[in-house]
Amino acid sequence: MVDDPAGELQKMLADPKQEERIVARQLVEEFARRFHENHGMKISFTEAAAEMLVNEALQKGQSVRELCAKRFKDFHFGMKLIAQNSGQQEFVIDTDAVELPDKVLSDWVVASYRKSA
Repeated sequence: MVDDPAGELQKMLADPKQEERIVARQLVEEFARRFHENHGMKISFTEAAAEMLVNEALQKGQSVRELCAKRFKDFHFGMKLIAQNSGQQEFVIDTDAVELPDKVLSDWVVASYRKSA
């Protein structure tokens, strides 16, 4: 995109779905920013995880914001436990966490208790 901005712009204009994907990807980042503002915990998504969320949202005709809110609704509770146990304040959401959020969060909480013991 940086090497050929005009060419990339033409591709985006030729494929409206591409623009929709770009906006959806930005909404994943916005979710992470708002999560930090609301809960004090910083989350970031791997590129693969963000793409997985975008693909699922577009496939289901659902907004990315709605999908993320539902998928990660309990994460702040578990992350607060982890922060109390280990002091960890930053978390990376990968494809495993997108696919099985409850299991991954549970694993993280259990691991934080082991670290604090």
